[in-house]
Amino acid sequence: MVYQNSQLLQISRCNVCCMGKYDFFRVGIGGSIGAGLRWFVIENTTTQVFPWSTLLINLFGCAALGVLIGKKLEKKSLLTWGVGLCGGLTTFSTFSLEIALLFRDNEVFISLCYLFISLFAGMFLFKSGLKVYENKR
Repeated sequence: MVYQNSQLLQISRCNVCCMGKYDFFRVGIGGSIGAGLRWFVIENTTTQVFPWSTLLINLFGCAALGVLIGKKLEKKSLLTWGVGLCGGLTTFSTFSLEIALLFRDNEVFISLCYLFISLFAGMFLFKSGLKVYENKR
């Protein structure tokens, strides 16, 4: 499994007693940058029925997180850029809302395409991002 020895697993297991003094702020700073970028992209793009802006943001975030984990950053950097920036940039809640709205509007084919493209392309881009740095070692 990819995550057995990765820093991401170590970070996900962290609890309050092993958090560094400034870890909360590192995640918050990265998250605010990511959320700001997401808002900027969504506000400055137009879309018809298919939610292209959310799809592209989420796919970019998957690839970026793969690269960051593959790079084996130290914990502080991974908290800021991986957990914070990529977590703030990508949006599962908007993705879920858009799928629900597409189903509500009887856009079943589009909603299923959006769902499968998001899941499979996201996993593919994450793995590709990991491989970028695996191949350099």
